[in-house]
Amino acid sequence: MGEISERMDRMVGEIEDIITQDGNPHKQDYSEVEEIIMARWEKLNIPLHSLAFPLTPKFYDPRHIEKPALGE
Repeated sequence: MGEISERMDRMVGEIEDIITQDGNPHKQDYSEVEEIIMARWEKLNIPLHSLAFPLTPKFYDPRHIEKPALGE
């Protein structure tokens, strides 16, 4: 369950990277797309998911923590 949060975060970062590229005709629409994604995520996200993320051992690995997040 902890990986759900990580995958969601990565997906939003990847979408941002793709949509906000120079030359993309939908570049100005990113905020609306993000709003739709986050609204759906809030419906699916429950406290148990939030708790599972920091309890997933994979996310304690220093190599994972040092990697920059997508969309930054």
